[in-house]
Amino acid sequence: AWLEAASLWPSHMEGQEKEDSKPQLSAVPRLGRGVAGLVLLARTTEAYRKAVAAFDRSEARTTVAAVVQGEPNAETLAAARERGVEIQVLRASEGLCFGRLSIVTAARICGPQPGEKEVRRCLAAFGHPVIGKGAMCAHVSGISGTYLSLVHLEFGQVSATVSVPPSFGGLLDVDAAKLQRLGAEGWAGRTEHTSGKVSFDGLDLVVPAGVFVPRLSGLHVVEAASRLPLANAPRVLDAGTGSGCLLCALLARLPSASGVGVDIDPNAVAASANNVRSTGAGDRGSTRQLSFRDLRAFVDEGCRPFDLAVSNPPYLPRRVAKHVAFARELASQSEVAFVAGEDGLEAYRELAASLGSPGVLAPGAWVVLGCQPERSAAAAAIFVETSLFRVHEDLGASVVLSFEGR
Repeated sequence: AWLEAASLWPSHMEGQEKEDSKPQLSAVPRLGRGVAGLVLLARTTEAYRKAVAAFDRSEARTTVAAVVQGEPNAETLAAARERGVEIQVLRASEGLCFGRLSIVTAARICGPQPGEKEVRRCLAAFGHPVIGKGAMCAHVSGISGTYLSLVHLEFGQVSATVSVPPSFGGLLDVDAAKLQRLGAEGWAGRTEHTSGKVSFDGLDLVVPAGVFVPRLSGLHVVEAASRLPLANAPRVLDAGTGSGCLLCALLARLPSASGVGVDIDPNAVAASANNVRSTGAGDRGSTRQLSFRDLRAFVDEGCRPFDLAVSNPPYLPRRVAKHVAFARELASQSEVAFVAGEDGLEAYRELAASLGSPGVLAPGAWVVLGCQPERSAAAAAIFVETSLFRVHEDLGASVVLSFEGR
């Protein structure tokens, strides 16, 4: 906080305190609560009002620092100057979770000084949104704190400058370190930065651009499913197969099993089929293009019911998926692999309805679902409400359900 303004402000305002004014320190909320750094303080109500008016009259100059997605190039910087905004790139680096990040400063050359929302909109308009917008998005993507800070303020006789918060560089350092560890032995988390070859549960898979990349959350599903007391020669359904990682892993762990992977994305179906063959399960596994809502097609075709259904479905609310933290994933993978309606639970509703259709699952079948952390209970409740499923085990990152039948 900048306390110097508290002593300099009254003389600068060329006005005397009214007799009924009570000495106090009030923050002038020009930029907004989501901004760190300098704080302008007024000692009287009159000073407060004049300060706000002065900002509106363009008598103040401010510079903000921010962590933004991507790295502004020379063309972007020139375009910003043409629109009256001076942007400087202080640092940039590549990371695992957020991709390319930059620490920038931005100052309006002329005109009224913008507030927090205007700053965010301005940087987003140049293709470089500020990291950490919104509490829910921040929680989902692992962000805490704000990455927008007022670092310079000029107003009349007063001028103050502070350093960019250390947390800005810390965010870049941590994400860059995660990327550097990408090739570590046994790593099975996000792999957006690989060249298309992915290791999952000891299997070498090929994941072309546009197909959902295997996550550690998928391994939780495989481990939970492989521990279940399954029928002899179980028939497995992988709903939303993507790269086929769940199906391939289960067929490798269960030598007597056979299975089918379904996905609405034809690119995913092709990738899954290729991986099933390359992992040596081509004689026991197959894939086909089918949506969650159309699983009844197996019954209509006279197929044998499934003894085990697994899925690591999309579970991001639409508004969260638009957050900058997911820009890299959505640039290289299908949106349908991430987004599941407004509340993130639509895929579970579709699965509960389809898997509950007569003949899709065998009596006593098992269902194992990947879940967003802390939302496993909500996902399970959708199935339980049908009166056809019972929660066998809630593992947090996955839920195991037993099919009770009709």
